[in-house]
Parts: sequence; structure tokens; C-alpha cells
Amino acid sequence: MTAKTDEVDGVEVALQRVRHPARLFGFGVAMAVVLVGAFVAGLFVKAPTDDALEAAKTVVPVVVTVENRVVDDGFTIPASVTAGKTLDVTITEASIPAPASAGRQESSATGASDERQQAGDRVLVTATAITPGDTIGYGRLLGEVSGRPVFSLPSSVPLYRDLLPAAEGNDVSALQTTLIDLGYYGVRKTGVLDAGTLDAARRLYAKAGYSLPFVAAGVPGIAWREFAGLPTPDTKVVSAAPVGTTLSSDIALLRLQISPAVLTARITAVLKDDLLAGTPVGVSVNGADPAKSSVLAVGAFTTDEESGASGYPITVGLPSDAAIAGDSTIALTPLEKPAAGPAIPVVALRQGTEGVSVTVEAEKAAVDAAKATAAHNLVRVEVLTQQNGWASIKPNPKLPVGTKLVVEP
Repeated sequence: MTAKTDEVDGVEVALQRVRHPARLFGFGVAMAVVLVGAFVAGLFVKAPTDDALEAAKTVVPVVVTVENRVVDDGFTIPASVTAGKTLDVTITEASIPAPASAGRQESSATGASDERQQAGDRVLVTATAITPGDTIGYGRLLGEVSGRPVFSLPSSVPLYRDLLPAAEGNDVSALQTTLIDLGYYGVRKTGVLDAGTLDAARRLYAKAGYSLPFVAAGVPGIAWREFAGLPTPDTKVVSAAPVGTTLSSDIALLRLQISPAVLTARITAVLKDDLLAGTPVGVSVNGADPAKSSVLAVGAFTTDEESGASGYPITVGLPSDAAIAGDSTIALTPLEKPAAGPAIPVVALRQGTEGVSVTVEAEKAAVDAAKATAAHNLVRVEVLTQQNGWASIKPNPKLPVGTKLVVEP
């Protein structure tokens, strides 16, 4: 560089001169070339983050497979035993027939003799006719009390008096209906105790080894004390008083099971349509293999006030071979474990206007031929059950096990 002196406003100023101006010009040209090259390179080179952003815009289809598996392993419903109803057949007055020959005069409009019941007569079991476990119906000999038989009749027969021949009333009509139902011929429902009705009653007694009682001196008829009413036919005997037992209002001749013990539980609305009355069901006690039973009844939706539990009350028959103790754990289960079948993940299901369907992944050749990645097949399915993210479906030849399905976004 060289210095040059100039004068500005009377003051001398020294200016520096570039010794090699060509070099400075060349440096500037080089920098310009570098900047242009960098700009051009930037047009063709992409940063890694650019690739990531581009990849994020690409939808990668999720593919699942049709499998053979158990989706729903059934149900386990806690249950408890509800005791059945029992009926005690009590005899508080012994039936002592009137004399066979004429003696005292009739004492009332019913035709009963005042010699029939003596003060101090014991109501005592003198013979047994049935044993615990027996099933009895109407017209059956229940036992012998103070030397006289006791027969079973429907409780709808209102016997409240001793009946002499020609007696009339609703009690006579009901007795005639029962004798007709029991198959005794020669009986007509007239409401009058006629010869045909008495003859049928005589045959009922003779079948058990007895004769009709004398309800008046020398007059056989129907003694109300020799019949016991049962609310239902075919009841089961729980216990029977042995010979020598003195009966009273507290000591029964028989204890009958008029309704059996049952199992009760609550089910949800999901199971309500699967456990209808008559449906076979298993009863598992303390985790053992289930015994076969069936649903007896399903009630309306209720909520227990004490526990707050809600659901549909269900009644199930108690299996005769189920050994249930007071501390037993009882559960209602399917009789057999469900078998495996075709199943798919729930995420593959699509609900449309025409029902539920899945999208089958097309083979690569078909995709290449169509030149479209969306070349998939839509197949309708029938869902049977769902559990834990899986859905069991009705077998479909278009969806064999191993079929790949596309989970669409």
C-alpha cells in the first residue's frame, strides 16, 4: 500500500491505497462462486428430517390375521341354595267311628254322633304307610292314627263335616270331582252324596284294607278327620312319625316337601337371552366338574335393597347328585367348555349400513395388476361373542384361518 496526502478544510488527511487491487477482485469473485454452488446443492440435497417428515405422511396399513381360538370361555355365576317349602300334616283329633248298630240319636244337622269322640282319647300313630323319600299324590294312604286311616285329598276339597248319605254341598261336589280324577267309575258330579259316590269311597278304603267309617249309628259315610289336604300332587315325604308317636299341633304325622330346593342367582342383560327357561346349565360345587341341570325360570330386572346388586333373578334346579354343604361354593357354568373357532381382533371390524364387515388384504399380484394399494376385498361377518379385544365369528369360507385382514384407519 502507498499513502497519499489530501487537504480537507485546511487539514491534511492521509489516504491508504490498495497495492494489489486485482487480488481483492479475485477473492470477491471466488466467494460469489461458493455461495452460488451452495445454493444449487441445496436444491438437490435433502436433510434426514425431510425424509422423516415425508414418511410421516405415508399411511402404513396394519394387518391382522384370522385365528382359531376360544374367545369366550363361558360364564361363572355365583349361586346359592334356596330351601324349598315344606308342609306338616298334623292330626289333632282322632277319628273314632260311631257304633255299627243303632244307639244314640244323631246330635246335629251334620249327622255326627255324640259318641264319636270321647274325652281323653289319644291321637296316636298306630301304623305307618309311607317312608321318607316316597312321592305321594292324591287318594294315597298316609298312615293310621288311633286305628283309623288317613288319606290324602287336594286341599281344594273343603271337607269340614262328616257326610251322611244324601248330604249336599260344595264339599260333596269337590269330593266327587276328586274321585272322578282318581279314576273311580260310577261317580257323577251332582253335589249330592249318592250311592255311586259312597261306593267309590268304599273302594278307596278297601284298596288300603279298611272299611268306611260309621258317621252315625249304623250309617257309613265320609269322616272328615280321615282326610288330609295337600296343596300339590306328587309331593315328596321328608319325614314320617313312627308308630307310637303321640300327635299334636306341634308333632306332625308327616312332613312333605311341596316345592323343591333350588339354586338362585342374578344374571346380566348380556346373558339373559342365552339362559332362557329350559336351557341346560352346569352346577359346579367347590370347583368340581359341573353337574347337569337346567334353568327353571328367569324373572324381571330387580335391585336388591340390601346388597344393591342388580340383574335378572334366575332359578335353576338343584341336581340330585350335587353334594352341597353349608359352606360350599356354588357356581353356574356351561356344561362343556366352548370349542375354539375362527376369531379376529375387534379393531378389524367395521360397522356399515349393511352390517359388520372386515377388509381382506389383497394379494400383491392383484395390487400390482390394479396398480392401487387400496385394492382390498370387503367381506361381511357375523359376530358371535366378544371378549378381551377378540371377536369370534361364524365360520365363513371367505375367511379361513390365516386370512390377513387390513385394519383401516
